[in-house]
Amino acid sequence: MIIVNVNMVNAKNEPIPGSAPAVILLQGKTKATIDKTVDGKKLSPRNYVMSVVSEGKTASILFTIK
Repeated sequence: MIIVNVNMVNAKNEPIPGSAPAVILLQGKTKATIDKTVDGKKLSPRNYVMSVVSEGKTASILFTIK
C-alpha cells in the first residue's frame, strides 16, 4: 500500500499549522490522480507538499495547483 498525504504550505514551503492533510491511498497500484482523495474533495489552487510513504520510506514533493 502507498499512502500519500498532501498538505498546504506557506510561502516558506512549511506546512500550515492546523490544516488537515488530504489523503490518497493506493492499494495494488502505483499510479493515481491528485483528485482521488479519500474524502473526495478537490484541492484548491495554492502550494502543497506531497509526502509519499511506501515500504517504510518517505519522499516529499513540492507542487502548485494553479
